[in-house]
Parts: sequence; C-alpha cells; structure tokens
Amino acid sequence: MERIAPEKAAAPVEKCPYCGGNEFAEAKQRFVSPMEDGLHGSVLFHTICLGCGSVVRSYIKDIAPFIKK
Repeated sequence: MERIAPEKAAAPVEKCPYCGGNEFAEAKQRFVSPMEDGLHGSVLFHTICLGCGSVVRSYIKDIAPFIKK
C-alpha cells in the first residue's frame, strides 16, 4: 500500500463531480477490515452531496492500523 504524505492528501470536496452541487454532509460507517496480522476496526467517513446523494469521497481518519511496520 502506498503511503501518501500529508501534503499530497486529498483536498476537501468543494464541488460535486456529478451534479455540480456545493453542499455536503459527512456520514460515518463502522467497519472491520481484514489485515494480515488480524482484524482492525476503523471508521469509514463518507462525504455525501446533498444535491444528488452521490458519495463523492470516502476516507478513514486513522490510517495507523493500515501502515505496515
């Protein structure tokens, strides 16, 4: 897995690529991801366009469990 430096991280969504809307809500989803050394729980965040309902970005805030040491 490629590690992305903070300066290369995705910018916040400002415009929906599907409808052009600019109002968004954030939702979170709890999930468990299988890893080689066991299971790690994390929270998956979704940025949702309030104009058309499209999920325009999904991400996790705590990437530490996914970085191989």
